[in-house]
Amino acid sequence: MRTSLLLGTALGTALALSSFAAQAADLVVDDAVAAAAPVSNAYAGYVAVYGSSTESDIWGDSYNPWVGFGIDAAVSYWLDNSLQVELEATVSTARESEYEEYGFTSSRAVGHLNWSAGDYSLGGFVGVASLPSYYYGNSYGVLAGLEGQMQLGDAFVIDGQIGYLSSTDGYYHGDGYPLGVAFGQIGVKYFPMDNLMLAANVGAIKGNVYGDGYDMADLTYGATLEYQLENTPFSVFASYSGTVGSEDADFDGSNQTIKIGAKFSFDGLSLKDQATSGASHKVMDLTSVDYNGYGW
Repeated sequence: MRTSLLLGTALGTALALSSFAAQAADLVVDDAVAAAAPVSNAYAGYVAVYGSSTESDIWGDSYNPWVGFGIDAAVSYWLDNSLQVELEATVSTARESEYEEYGFTSSRAVGHLNWSAGDYSLGGFVGVASLPSYYYGNSYGVLAGLEGQMQLGDAFVIDGQIGYLSSTDGYYHGDGYPLGVAFGQIGVKYFPMDNLMLAANVGAIKGNVYGDGYDMADLTYGATLEYQLENTPFSVFASYSGTVGSEDADFDGSNQTIKIGAKFSFDGLSLKDQATSGASHKVMDLTSVDYNGYGW
């Protein structure tokens, strides 16, 4: 009986060691493959199109609404498990519907670099922008700033940014006025489901946009609802945003914008994963410089 027990113990030990060795071999192979393979979902991005309608009180009721459309696109790449680069670009246009004589076209391209550590990331951005000038064509500027985001629990993502947009060329540039605006925003995204997002943000824009004695100081706000169709890369969204100008500023107008559109994401991620692992960084909406400040 003792012999049988020893044989059984030896056999069990041999089987356990064999199993352990096999698992260890698998781990070595898996580690080697993981080290050589690129980061999972290294590429991410999207293309979105939308229609918009804007009411701007600074232009008067006879010019409203301003109707237009826009295209947003972004692509990001994880250089490693903690460093992400991203390029975003946007073009938007709007024309007043009453006389159809006046219109705005704005565009920008921005590069982002962010370092991620677990539930949060920190980084910065730099880019170029084109804004309409009230009297002559478009004006151009550069923008730069800092940004960050943090995941709270399983359903919330908070993000924030601060930056500055400075004129480099345009109708008023070179007249001795330091044309530029500082801006900042904080936002929160809530995901009751992986593919349903409710988002809101508040921010501010302040600076000189028109020359000596023409300052703007706007509070901004917005809300977005987005739903990604099950097992598809397509989502639909609607947003409401606006600005309220300070009565102490030279440009104290306000505007409200409604957007409805669709988005195609090519990364295979849910909306919740896109908010932290995808092309999730975007400079805040600066179109109130167009509507409230007449651009540069």
